[in-house]
Amino acid sequence: MSKTKAKAIAKRRDIVAANYLAGLNYQDMADQLGVSIGTIASDIKSLLDEWREARLDLIEEAVLLEDRRLDVILNAIWTRAKEGDLSTIDRFLKVSESRRRLKGMDAPGRMQVDMRRDSDEETRSLPELRGVLEGALATFEELLAAAKPTDTKELSKEKK
Repeated sequence: MSKTKAKAIAKRRDIVAANYLAGLNYQDMADQLGVSIGTIASDIKSLLDEWREARLDLIEEAVLLEDRRLDVILNAIWTRAKEGDLSTIDRFLKVSESRRRLKGMDAPGRMQVDMRRDSDEETRSLPELRGVLEGALATFEELLAAAKPTDTKELSKEKK
């Protein structure tokens, strides 16, 4: 690609970026620049990829900077921590925890949810609950057996 063409594309992408950030739609940008919607879509895809890369680079730089800061802190307190100063050891552990979180070294914490309630009815043992359910089922079956069978012809007449 020639330098002239590369400059023209870079200039067009600068305009597309400004218009994209301003909220213009693809058609308006294409009309304004005299190019196809496909060209605009391609420019925006390239811009988004470029911005994503820049963002990742910034995040990586921020992580490196924070890691260096944590090194400085740990070096400053290391001697006192080795000597057994409990408050310094506590600080050391907190700095170490910060580093582990920064680097994603700790597994996500687990949370245990207890859905039981304190009432007697809701804290029954499984055998007790089974007995209650079997009793309810037997009562239901008795009621079902005592009920009069419904004539299907009469039932269909009622629906009409």
